[in-house]
Amino acid sequence: MFALQEIPGGNIAVHHTPFYHLGMEMVRIAYVLTEEIKGSALFLSGEFRKHQLHRIIQEMNSNVYLITNKFAEVHEDAAYDQLMEAATLIRRAAREIDVLCNELIMLDKVHSRRCAQMLEAVEKLKPHFKDWIQTFKGCRFQNDEWGLFVPNPISE
Repeated sequence: MFALQEIPGGNIAVHHTPFYHLGMEMVRIAYVLTEEIKGSALFLSGEFRKHQLHRIIQEMNSNVYLITNKFAEVHEDAAYDQLMEAATLIRRAAREIDVLCNELIMLDKVHSRRCAQMLEAVEKLKPHFKDWIQTFKGCRFQNDEWGLFVPNPISE
């Protein structure tokens, strides 16, 4: 089950959660993958392909950092809509990582092992994400004038 640990001063130690550790593992994999791609013959083989690979690694790095940062920035007294917004962005980033890994594998089979590691990390993140979402029940709710993140919508 998902549980945040109290640390002295009343702050929540998100850095001690499996979710955060998996996010940091994804950051590490993205870093290694970036370095491998920049050193690969394919990266040096042509301007168009170099542009494609550069875009993929830039977007992948952006998404792995977003996952970890969004999780770390919401705290125990965050409102329901803030939590849902962070969760939505995390889910979108994880889905984008999946697409980027598959695109990279299609361009260059050499990096398929690292991409498999990244996809495995995303899969491991899912149950922790689901546990985290379950903690949103009973969170402080603010009236969302857009009506986007309403815990129990009332039909009129």
